[in-house]
Amino acid sequence: MNSFLRAIKCPKGTSYKLKAWTPVLLWAAIIFYFSSNPNPYHYLPASWRSAVPLPTISTSSAAELLGQLMHFVEYTILAFLVYRALHHTLPASQKINLLTIIFTLVFALSDEIHQLYVPGRAFQIIDLIIDFLGILFGVIISEIKD
Repeated sequence: MNSFLRAIKCPKGTSYKLKAWTPVLLWAAIIFYFSSNPNPYHYLPASWRSAVPLPTISTSSAAELLGQLMHFVEYTILAFLVYRALHHTLPASQKINLLTIIFTLVFALSDEIHQLYVPGRAFQIIDLIIDFLGILFGVIISEIKD
């Protein structure tokens, strides 16, 4: 275990588990909040919305590209946080990579289902695929950090 994980490790016990899982719950709540909004991109600064790397694409294509990038980043971070929490609360012999992927992918699926009930939003397979790629990237980063 490298110095990064040692620095964020907390003593074992109930408060230990709470400290390990609080960032996961907070980040999941942020994802849920943004997916509950028909237009989550209006929260971003205007300079971010206009700084899409392909200036010749249409506004709707720019929004799709930004949305896909946001999905990737959101789930990379969530996977990293889940990996960290599992690493701190499970015995070392557990398959943390697989559990991280399963836990985070189930959350991504539930988020896409949740969007079925939000006006202006929809369940999109491409979003789920991008979420999965972000999850894999988050696990890879976690493994490198570990």
